[in-house]
Amino acid sequence: MPFYNPQDSEKAVALAAQQWLGYGSWDADYWFIGPEPGMNKGERNNLVQRCRAWLALGRDQRPALLDCRLHHDEFKRMEWFNRTIRMRRPINGETMRPPLQSTWRCLILLLLSFKGGRNDNDAIGDYQSGAWGSERGETCVLELSALASNRLSNDTELKKKYSHFLSDRVLAIRQRVLSGHPTFVVMYGSAEPAWRYIASGQSSEQCFQSKVMAGLEAGVCINDGIAFVTALHPMAHGVTKAYWATIGEYLKNRF
Repeated sequence: MPFYNPQDSEKAVALAAQQWLGYGSWDADYWFIGPEPGMNKGERNNLVQRCRAWLALGRDQRPALLDCRLHHDEFKRMEWFNRTIRMRRPINGETMRPPLQSTWRCLILLLLSFKGGRNDNDAIGDYQSGAWGSERGETCVLELSALASNRLSNDTELKKKYSHFLSDRVLAIRQRVLSGHPTFVVMYGSAEPAWRYIASGQSSEQCFQSKVMAGLEAGVCINDGIAFVTALHPMAHGVTKAYWATIGEYLKNRF
């Protein structure tokens, strides 16, 4: 018998808030950490379905990471993976790509700029569909909170209820960074104490040097051979594609 009732919504959300950290592989070279998963307005509020899907895929294991595509398939939101838009220029025989998810689009642009080669919308969509947050891939996509939300969600009390898990989640991420030793860790959004702790093990001391990337600010800290970057949130006002491409190019020139 499973250790939980799949229909127990409160149990599913509580377990996810504590133990589910994100997507991808701990062995990945490229890590991205955000404040929380995004949720399309068209989803209304499917947090419970997301958490149940995590439990269903993990069975009795309660994994910290899932495969991004498999998880979205489990809770029936595949629009970011299904190839429905014709490419201007095919990629490796592919002629179609999915629509671009707003946050992932910027992070993938950074990664493709770091790697060199194409970083246009077709290349971003192709990567999003097949490689982003893959359990066998090169990215690890984490969140400080597992509780996805959108502006239509009334979840302030819910987040307060599970906020006590934050310190444990930050500690777990820090330990995984040390053991996995990725090439870079890009952290976006306003969570400075957490970002400082993940980068240096100290939340109270500033370890990031301010850098200007395409006219906007980012922070950079090189620690133990790992490049840690703090960036604006992709949805922040005034953030441009050039900002993400410039961060990627900056990192490329560091390695």
